[in-house]
Parts: sequence; C-alpha cells; structure tokens
Amino acid sequence: MSNDTELLPLIEAVAKVVTTKYSPSTIWRWAHRGFSNSDGTRTKLAVQYCGKSPKTTVQAVKEFMAKITAAKGSTLAENKSHKPVTVKPDESGTAFPETRPSGYGTTAGLTKREYFVAAILSNSAICHSGLTNQERAITAVELADAVVELLNFEEAAQ
Repeated sequence: MSNDTELLPLIEAVAKVVTTKYSPSTIWRWAHRGFSNSDGTRTKLAVQYCGKSPKTTVQAVKEFMAKITAAKGSTLAENKSHKPVTVKPDESGTAFPETRPSGYGTTAGLTKREYFVAAILSNSAICHSGLTNQERAITAVELADAVVELLNFEEAAQ
C-alpha cells in the first residue's frame, strides 16, 4: 500500500497532512458531524471502522481539506462584490443613562446603535454564520440601524 491509501488513526492521518495541531474532538467532529460550510451543507471526513476505531487515509484528509477550502474560497469570491459601506452619523441617542462609570461589561453611555451592534455581534448565530469579520460587522450595523429605525418609528407613533 502507498502511504496515501494506508488506513491510519484519524489524528495520525491529519497530522501527516497539516502542520496545525487540531484537538482530537475537532477531528472526531469532522468525521462524524462534518465541517459546516457557509451554504449550510456539511462536508465529512471519510472514515472506515476497524472494529470500534475510526480510521482514515492521508488521501481522504487531503480531499476533505480541499473540499472545505473550495467551499471557503467560493464564499470569499462572492464576498468581494459586497456593496460598499456607508457609515451614517450616530444620532440614535443614549440607550441607557450613565448610572455607573464606563468600563468592561457595561452598556452605560452607549448610544442605541452602539448597543444593538454589540448585542448582534455577541449573538452566537452571527458568530458562527460563516461570514468574515468585515461581513459580520456590516451585517450588525445594518441590523442595528434597522432596529433603531423601528424603535424611532414606534416612539413617534406613541
């Protein structure tokens, strides 16, 4: 058997392909649940079981890495055409009164827009959305602007 087609323990096969040391749980997840692509599909690392032990080949790891790289590459190509960002002045008003000194973990003194941007960016759904940092920031600002606009509309209606 050639080296690329020899069945090896998952960690050993991955170590022969990549220089980054991945945790065993990450490699197990690739084999059992797969890697979550930005389009919602999953790419799994091909495995064969020898008794209870999952094994894979160096070739299977290379193919897995090529598939997830291609999935990310297509996402990056699409994102290059993202519309330009126009930063609006923040006139949303204070979200919360200044009741304590500003510092880590406080929302005191933030504008409504800043508060909603921070809340959106800390949401796990957007953190694990597959978007780049720039896209997450753009999305958070756009969503925060929409929320502030809706709040202003509701305040004006009352």
